[in-house]
Amino acid sequence: MFTDKYIKYFLIGCCLSFSACQSFESASNLPDVSEIEVNIAVKRFDKDLFELDTTKIGTSLENLVQKYPDFYTFFTQTLMEWSDSSINQEVKEFISHPDIRTIYDDSQSTFADFETYQQKLVTAFKYFKYHFPTASVPEIVTYVSAFRQMGFTLGEKVLGIGLDFHLGKDYALYPTTGYPQYLINSFEADYLTSHTMKVWGQQLYPESLKESRFIDRIVYKGKLLYFLDLVLPEVADYAKMDYTADQLAWCNNNERQIWSFFIEKKMLYESESRKYQEYLNPGPTSSGMPKKSPGNIGSWLGWQIVRKYMKMHPETSIQELWGINNGQEVLQKSKYKP
Repeated sequence: MFTDKYIKYFLIGCCLSFSACQSFESASNLPDVSEIEVNIAVKRFDKDLFELDTTKIGTSLENLVQKYPDFYTFFTQTLMEWSDSSINQEVKEFISHPDIRTIYDDSQSTFADFETYQQKLVTAFKYFKYHFPTASVPEIVTYVSAFRQMGFTLGEKVLGIGLDFHLGKDYALYPTTGYPQYLINSFEADYLTSHTMKVWGQQLYPESLKESRFIDRIVYKGKLLYFLDLVLPEVADYAKMDYTADQLAWCNNNERQIWSFFIEKKMLYESESRKYQEYLNPGPTSSGMPKKSPGNIGSWLGWQIVRKYMKMHPETSIQELWGINNGQEVLQKSKYKP
């Protein structure tokens, strides 16, 4: 349905001893963030782009540049790969293309009132400021890229989130994109907050491949998910993993078998990423495990290890946790053994 000119397939590297729908903390254990002031500025680049006056495209784009100096450059040159020499025509074709216009219109219908999502982000960043009191809060920019990228950051100043990746798993146009259903299952509006904060966590703590053993990689993934525990304590665990509730329940009920699988395969200290990479990425299932197993199960396992470590060492701050680069150290001190 879509032309190759406008559709490219790329997703951010996305992504429990509790019930499937349970979140990490009970309400009684949550820190009080009511007095923390956070002002989240949300700019609707999607609206400003698609509502340009194409009869005065040059002037309209100049105004857009002034309003979004950094974001505009990244969006047009890096994300959309438009040339400066043909930018006027590229923009006009993009915002008037019938299929892309449909995506935009549907995103506006889904997110006509962004206030609900903005308040969820305010709450998330209040928790963030509780744990990172000196850190800055980014400006949030929403956009529609015709399914090119779910989210990105521009340093610590701007956090972009693609609305077209959150139109519902049954959205009519998703099957035409080439994305598999196991990814589409998480393209829900309710997942927008967790996706946004996951992108922010990756900005704060980018993955270093200096340590490339499986144990190091899953502990890194576990740290990212633990970061979501801290900033989204009331969000269901399955949403943090981009799982369904049933998939998370399967992991919970088979934790010991999952651990035994990797032990028997002698996978923990494997350094050849080709042998373990599939367990760190989304997929329809996990190779060698029952069909009901979800993909990305290595990340889920790393999450359990990190949670156990923090339970054993509650005096450890999130900053100190991130300072431990040796996954084996986290595993040993966690005494994890389901």
